[in-house]
Amino acid sequence: EEILIHPPAGARFTDVPAVSPIDSPYGSLRAEVSVVGRDLRVRRVMTIARDRVPVAEYPAFRRFCQSIDALLAHRIRLRSEAAR
Repeated sequence: EEILIHPPAGARFTDVPAVSPIDSPYGSLRAEVSVVGRDLRVRRVMTIARDRVPVAEYPAFRRFCQSIDALLAHRIRLRSEAAR
């Protein structure tokens, strides 16, 4: 997935995270967040490696899902350039 967001005139993106990949036996997430000019570009690729998870592995699978959720929950702020 790729998203390109154009800010309104007079605004800029702040708090852009440095994103680390997530790898596990259950899948992976590769995310890239960058400011290109004034625009924000977000690229994400998520893979699920298994179509079934045994009940005994639910806690580990849950931790994998929570780590992805935490990474994707980071908020990027849009600030007025006048507020510098």
